[in-house]
Amino acid sequence: MSEPDLVALVNRLDHLERAHRRLRGLVVLALVAAAIPWAAIGPSPRPGLAAGPAGGAAAGAAGSVVSAERFVVKDATGRVGAALGWQDGTPALILYDRRGTARAELVVGPDDAPGLALLDSDGKARIALALFRRGEARPGAAPPGEVSPGLVLFDPTAKPRVALRATPGAGATIELSDPTGGLRATVGVESGGFPALRLVGTNGIDRVSLGVLSDDTPALNLYNETGRARAALAIRATGAAGLALADQDGQVVWSAP
Repeated sequence: MSEPDLVALVNRLDHLERAHRRLRGLVVLALVAAAIPWAAIGPSPRPGLAAGPAGGAAAGAAGSVVSAERFVVKDATGRVGAALGWQDGTPALILYDRRGTARAELVVGPDDAPGLALLDSDGKARIALALFRRGEARPGAAPPGEVSPGLVLFDPTAKPRVALRATPGAGATIELSDPTGGLRATVGVESGGFPALRLVGTNGIDRVSLGVLSDDTPALNLYNETGRARAALAIRATGAAGLALADQDGQVVWSAP
């Protein structure tokens, strides 16, 4: 394998990983932002979904239809079990446990994205599921308005630890984070149909990437602390193998064969 071929492979895999990095925050950031208010829910009923008179809400009956700004469901003892109404300009349904702690929320966010959060006994979000839209065009990102589903699992401190996402372009990714919530590893299949694995340093910079490119070429890249590729190993579809080492500027200084 010639040096130009190796350089091209390094650049291709590096380009794919950087494009993936730009897309990486789509699910996690959106769901974390949505789950923070859920995790902060206090005893029932939540402010804005209070029990009692609606305070200006229009309530009435037209045939079999009853309308109001808020509904609160209580049992015979007066314990609140559910609240349905408007919260911060968006509709929300909240379910409470026997202690009056919110345990589940179903909302439609400001961007018309539906979301579901499941909370633990302390009221902290542990699972968040959302179907949301990207609001603006970005390089390498899904076109505005396209829908992307995502699932995030949180640890007991409400830090995101596992995220699963499917992009409009038919890509799918699993992301693993450390106890601080920082991304440390991803594995997925990009929209072009090729698989990729990334290992990330504590500074958020890619250090290892392993992938199978569109021509079925397996390639491994090793990066320095600034994210610049310093070593690459690949096997072409023809069976030819090659290794390349680069300097701090990314220029190949040695290759074999």
